[in-house]
Amino acid sequence: MHLPKRTADAAVYILACDIPIEGDLHIKILGKLGNIFRSNGVERKLAERQLAMKEGNSASWFIYAKSILERYDLPSIYNLFESPPAKAEWNTLIRKKVVTTWIDKVTTEARSKSTLKHLCKAPYKKGTVHNLWRYASDDTIAVKKAGVKAKLVTGSYTLQADHTKFNKNDRPTTCTLCHNGVEDLYHFLLLCPALKIRDQFLEKILDFLANKGLGDMFRDNRPLLTQIILDPSSSVVPCILQSEDALNTLESLSRGLCYAIHSVRSNLLQIPL
Repeated sequence: MHLPKRTADAAVYILACDIPIEGDLHIKILGKLGNIFRSNGVERKLAERQLAMKEGNSASWFIYAKSILERYDLPSIYNLFESPPAKAEWNTLIRKKVVTTWIDKVTTEARSKSTLKHLCKAPYKKGTVHNLWRYASDDTIAVKKAGVKAKLVTGSYTLQADHTKFNKNDRPTTCTLCHNGVEDLYHFLLLCPALKIRDQFLEKILDFLANKGLGDMFRDNRPLLTQIILDPSSSVVPCILQSEDALNTLESLSRGLCYAIHSVRSNLLQIPL
């Protein structure tokens, strides 16, 4: 995704529709444990012996597996040995528990990050593709444009206002393009006169919204217009705009807008694209 290192981890997982590798590792460990439950081999005998003899702070693999079961509120290891579930049933259960736990953790963390205010924090489905990438498909140019939008929606696209916040200095926050107003997200996306290239995209977005009977709702509402540009799948966006066709249209137009103003800004400030 080519996001800066300072990007919040929660944003990366949401845009990737994935969970931390720790969660995937836990699924593998619990899957292996399930195989041992159902066997009558040496590993099962070793497990029974270690669980009977080892303390809770032991480095035993089985003690570690026991702690993972407890972490995800799964049946106790002793009950599982007594009555092991079928393989398919067990694998479905552990995946659901682990994935749900981590997605809840990721979305909760995202809600605490002010930089992610425009990113939809609704629970996602692991293994799917976030709308930002899905509607770009495998079009190389569209994916490149989506990369700029990804930086904007995750708060990792650095504007003048961000320099002061990140570096804690007295550097001016005034827009260096128009010298009129603080260069924050609203200014960059909607207001800066040096970035009038946005108008052709913004006009199409507003026309599309007007055709849905929503023109007045968005036209003079900067926060809502910013939201629909950055992530139209947010719950604050009307349901009528959540259809496949509507999201595809909005993603395409907003992706073009974000990349166009990014390109002009970069050229004017002599920043390599």
